[in-house]
Amino acid sequence: MRHTRNDGGSHALRNLWIMALAAAAAASLAAPTARAAYVQLTQTRSLGTTASANLGGQPPITDADSDNSSDLGSFDRSVTSSAGVGVPPPPIAGSFGTGLASQSVQWAPTLITGTLCGDAQASTTFAQGSANAHSFWSTTFRVDQATPSTSTAG
Repeated sequence: MRHTRNDGGSHALRNLWIMALAAAAAASLAAPTARAAYVQLTQTRSLGTTASANLGGQPPITDADSDNSSDLGSFDRSVTSSAGVGVPPPPIAGSFGTGLASQSVQWAPTLITGTLCGDAQASTTFAQGSANAHSFWSTTFRVDQATPSTSTAG
């Protein structure tokens, strides 16, 4: 005659050990998580635009916009200003100004990429027009080891 014994606690304990060993093995075989090559410490960004148009000694029409921040991390911002005056129809005399400033900066674990743009245009016919745009960004960051880097401006 065969006798079987059921000790419910021993199977649960054995399964717990097997799961713990499996988890430890998986953790040791998993690829190490890539650390960031840098730590961002500060960031300042400033965008500003102004456009103005004036015709015949009248007070100028002016439009201005700006965006400033010291928040850390990635961002995508732009501001636009435009102003125009004309003598209709057809516009024999007139002026028009437009300014556009934009910034886009992305922080990835081992790469920082971005674009900064400031574009201003003014056109006049027997009038006065002006436009300006600025785009400024600065940051400081710390690197854990000597890191080759490149920077381009265009």
